[in-house]
Amino acid sequence: MEVDIEGQVRAELSKKKISHNKAAEGLGMSRTAFENRLSTRTDFRVKDLIKICDMVTLPFSEFARRAEERDYKKGEAA
Repeated sequence: MEVDIEGQVRAELSKKKISHNKAAEGLGMSRTAFENRLSTRTDFRVKDLIKICDMVTLPFSEFARRAEERDYKKGEAA
């Protein structure tokens, strides 16, 4: 089973109105590097996902649950 990490990152940032530039800055990487992660060219590191969770004030465990649920719902629609 694959989990839609990238989609969940986008969703959580959008809910908090955090731009990709701001997220990249918070992670200490360029916007290009961040976009590469969102487009799955490069995998997110766990420490980066934890930082994103801190940015959006969401426990990592809840982020993971939502990402798994998102993937499950995507599979149901197919």
